Amino acid sequence: ARRSPVPTTVEEKESLRILSLAHGTQSNIACHMASLKWPVPDDVANELRRLYGASSPLCDDLDQDGFIVASGDCDDTDAARHLTGLELERNRRDDDCDGLVDETYYAEETEAKDFGGTVQSSLPFEAHGRMQSVNDDDRFAFQLTASSRVFATLCAGEGFNGWASALDANGRFIDRGSYYVYLPGPGCSSVTFDFGDAGSGTIMVSPNTSGGAYSLTASTAADLPEDYSILLSAVARESGGVRLQFDDPQGLLGRLGAEELEFWISGTDIRMTVPYAADTAAILNRSSAPELDSGETYRARVRALANGRPLLPFSTGHVFKYSSGPQSLPQVDSRYSGAWYDPSHNGEGFIVEVLENDGAVVYWFTYDTEGRQRWLTGAGKVDGNRIVVDDLIVTRGGRFGESFNPNDVVLNSAGSLNISFQGCSDALVNYSVDDNGGNQVLTRLTGILGHDCTSPGSPPARDISGSWYDPSHNGEGFVVQQLNNAQASVFWFSYDAEGNQAWMHQTGAVEGDRIFFSDLLRPTGGRFGRSFEPDDVRLTPWGELELQLDCNGGHAVYAPADKAFTSGSQQLLSLTRLEGSGCSAYE
Repeated sequence: ARRSPVPTTVEEKESLRILSLAHGTQSNIACHMASLKWPVPDDVANELRRLYGASSPLCDDLDQDGFIVASGDCDDTDAARHLTGLELERNRRDDDCDGLVDETYYAEETEAKDFGGTVQSSLPFEAHGRMQSVNDDDRFAFQLTASSRVFATLCAGEGFNGWASALDANGRFIDRGSYYVYLPGPGCSSVTFDFGDAGSGTIMVSPNTSGGAYSLTASTAADLPEDYSILLSAVARESGGVRLQFDDPQGLLGRLGAEELEFWISGTDIRMTVPYAADTAAILNRSSAPELDSGETYRARVRALANGRPLLPFSTGHVFKYSSGPQSLPQVDSRYSGAWYDPSHNGEGFIVEVLENDGAVVYWFTYDTEGRQRWLTGAGKVDGNRIVVDDLIVTRGGRFGESFNPNDVVLNSAGSLNISFQGCSDALVNYSVDDNGGNQVLTRLTGILGHDCTSPGSPPARDISGSWYDPSHNGEGFVVQQLNNAQASVFWFSYDAEGNQAWMHQTGAVEGDRIFFSDLLRPTGGRFGRSFEPDDVRLTPWGELELQLDCNGGHAVYAPADKAFTSGSQQLLSLTRLEGSGCSAYE
């Protein structure tokens, strides 16, 4: 292609396409193109013969069944095995060359006959159906045995466009990885669904704007290594553009045999391939990615290749904001401390504390996948406009009140996250939690008195904003943020009587060195990750809390209205202080 003039006509571009495909297979593919009814010009056919010979093993039909290897014959020595072959039960062979062995076959025999409800199937299976209307859907339920992951391929016939979606036992979209594949028209597309520890799963086929015929195949997929989405980060460059940084210090993908890395900006045609290395990068800028628009938010994904073929599916998208020209990136300091949340995830959020010496603490008050309360915390480092937390911690085992024993608290690693601040009021968070990648677009919920990015001022002498705890209750504590001279907020991270995580919050009135919270709230019902719905969150009144704090310490007195908790008090010491705290003079 480098020796030839740049193609200008449709015919010249088509010829170059065929030659490129032949180069990729290193064979004469003329017969395969003919089987696809894809015309090959005489000059291209002559070039293929010159480069690769008159014939190719891919084009042989040794068993004379009318199918060749290039068009999908999986056994050219057996005339009974080909793309239209009949799948025979329990012979441990792929008779119809669809990649499945001994699959169960389901079909809606006529346009008037519908599957009717949920089909109780088993893996592997193949289904051929027809959507009678845009309100129709077909569901296939199955048990999971060897793996929690299912590889599915949806093919659309004439007239059909729509989805194949993965549902959990409650009929909700699954939380892990991809949960759907979409076809806008005729063709096929594949996806791997991860049902986690559910034990069973359902795939639903549903139309978008029109019914029509479809086929669906599903089979057990091999287990993946731990989530690798966090190995990718998108770091803004002051000169403009973004550096896609890949860091694999443990050689995770290298051990799988990765030879190359393919970066993809989802929603665009931008794909970049680089040799695999434990520390490598690709640059997005005006020259390498001219189609990216300044000010827009994109998602970068990565996957490993070997011999030019994917070893793994693309990672969860790492969200970033793109600027094609020079940009002034914020330097994170205590002014970025405060509460942050994604408006589409109203009911959960992050508390950020920026400390001295480029230190930081991030609390994430959220839920598990069943709607129970959960809080994660991690110590991080400030890196320019980012806070990077390499180890998010989740705890269990503490018992609320007088029964609390620090020795009961068990700490486990839950994942990692990084927050990229775009300005005083907006940020992006990318995370990997429980081997599931995800992201949120954050906006500031609160600023902190004396550390407010939008209203700078000197910290108060009695600067109580920070984290507080009772050493005899090591494993729980209070995050306090003084919002102004009259108000402060608190997040109490604790446990219930059974050792499960619990958290309460509220904004209270400041009177001297005391803060009164007359109606703490305990949120429940939200679901972690993509299944989060703000309407699921229930705010349960918890009770009263009074804090008395100064730079040297303080105490907490609480009286719950929730009978699952008991009244009590704690003697508090400062656990963290914000960078530049007014209390530093007392040290």
